Amino acid sequence: MFRGLVSCVRGDGTFANIPTDPFPATTGPATSGGGNAEIDAVVTLPSPCIAPIVFVTSATGSWFAATGN
Repeated sequence: MFRGLVSCVRGDGTFANIPTDPFPATTGPATSGGGNAEIDAVVTLPSPCIAPIVFVTSATGSWFAATGN
């Protein structure tokens, strides 16, 4: 199971970390379709949401992939 998480800075300088619900990934060898995951989720972000970064995390929150600066 994985989660998506958006992290950004609020207008007051504090951080907001907004996770999705957990979603599954396929198992098995890649040649048989294993290791794939797809998420279709909506999260509510604060306004403003400055410098957002999207993370892929484990179900417990340990991140292993991110995008952004």
